Amino acid sequence: EVILALQAHYPERLHNFIASDTGMIFRFLWRIVSTFIDPDTRNRIHIIKGMDAKEKHLKEKISVEEATPWIRQGGMKTRDFDFNEYYMSIPFDHAFDE
Repeated sequence: EVILALQAHYPERLHNFIASDTGMIFRFLWRIVSTFIDPDTRNRIHIIKGMDAKEKHLKEKISVEEATPWIRQGGMKTRDFDFNEYYMSIPFDHAFDE
């Protein structure tokens, strides 16, 4: 019922979703849950395992210059993520499209 409500109120919101190196339990649950998801949406969700599968799916979406080494082989981004810097740069007082 929740999935149907989300699909009715938020159609075609998902552009692409990639989950990599998920556990066996997640993949098992995904096989069950995915049967209830609209086929168009389901085709945008990719559950991948291993570096070769990551490379195949991500090479057209993320350049090597913008990827970290754990996302793509040869990834050049090595800067650590600073939560405070990121958090403080988000304007919470207005919507993103303003």
